[in-house]
This record gives sequence, structure tokens and C-alpha cells, in this order.
Amino acid sequence: MGCSHGKCCRSYPESSDEVSGEFRDVGRFGFQGMHMLTERWIESIPVPLHDFQLDYSVLTQRGYYPDSPDKENQDSYCIRTQLQGNPNIHFFGVFDGHGLFGTEYSNFVKDRLVEKLDNDPTLVDDPTKAYNSAFQATNQELHESLIDDSMSGTTVITVLVVGDKLFVANVGDSRAVIATKVGNQVWRRTYRRIRLLSGEMSMRG
Repeated sequence: MGCSHGKCCRSYPESSDEVSGEFRDVGRFGFQGMHMLTERWIESIPVPLHDFQLDYSVLTQRGYYPDSPDKENQDSYCIRTQLQGNPNIHFFGVFDGHGLFGTEYSNFVKDRLVEKLDNDPTLVDDPTKAYNSAFQATNQELHESLIDDSMSGTTVITVLVVGDKLFVANVGDSRAVIATKVGNQVWRRTYRRIRLLSGEMSMRG
């Protein structure tokens, strides 16, 4: 459950400042019999400071629930290019909701987290500090919201591209995978937890 990089089946309009995550239903079984809610072609955004092109794509598929064949996809995602109007800063996040209110959880965090990063004046100079602040503030707002968090939650995995550096932060057990292609072989390492955040987040996950 979640988003994975891959070539998908439908294109979306290009945008230099985009927040995604409101899934579009493409049919109950949209791709090889699997329940999928959104598809998009690979898109690109330049990172002019270091003269390279950043390619990205998103694909989300509902998990397999044999006892609940009509259960909705509780995942959401966020792509925001050119944070703070800076062509060298781009944000990507996957939010894996679970429990009765998992959809509300993942969408709440998806919307709030990137907005806090986008409005943080320390983002360029101290991305780690901005990440800490954004996660903690979002967590606090979530617990003060009307969403019942007793048996529901969301995991979070985010990647912030700042020039030629990647800042990865997570809550819960969602993971990021970094890979290098050498010839026809792909070498990868899975990161479950890259410690950018000080202390522990209490966000359910």
C-alpha cells in the first residue's frame, strides 16, 4: 500500500507548484485486475542550481482485503514542486492511513505538513529544523482536531530535495528506497528510519 515510482497509464497536466493526493477513481479494477485510484506518467522538473532534471511519478494501489472488497484506498500522497517559489526545492510524501478514520488521517497530514514546510523561513538554511517543526506542529494539530485518533492513524515517509541533497523523514514504518543503476543492474538500499527528527513523534503510525 502506498506510492511507487513507475511508468503509469495516464498523463496529468504539468505543474510547477502542485499538491496532489485527491485520488481520481479509474475503475474498480483499473490495471491488471488491481484496484487503483490514480495513475500518471513520469514527469520532470529541473533543478537549475545543479543542472539536473528530477523525474518523478506516482502510483497508488489499494491493499488486499478479502473480507472488505469495497474498502477504500486510505493512502494519500503529496507532490509539491518549487517550495517557497524556489526551483531547487521539491517535496514528495506518502501517507499510509489505517484504521476507521485512516483516510481522514492521511489527508489531514498530507495537507498540513507541506504547508508548514512551505511557510517556514528556516527551510533553506536548516531543513532539519524545518522538518522537526513541521512534524511536531502537524502532530499537535492532528490530536486537537475532531478526527478520532484512538484506533486510527497514518504512517508518513517524505523526501525533501534541496539542490543536490535529499532529506528523508518518516513516522511509523513507511520506507524510502534509494537505488543506483549500473549497466543493467539496480543496486538499492531500503531506509526505514533516517534520523532527522529529534525525539519521538506521537503521531499514530
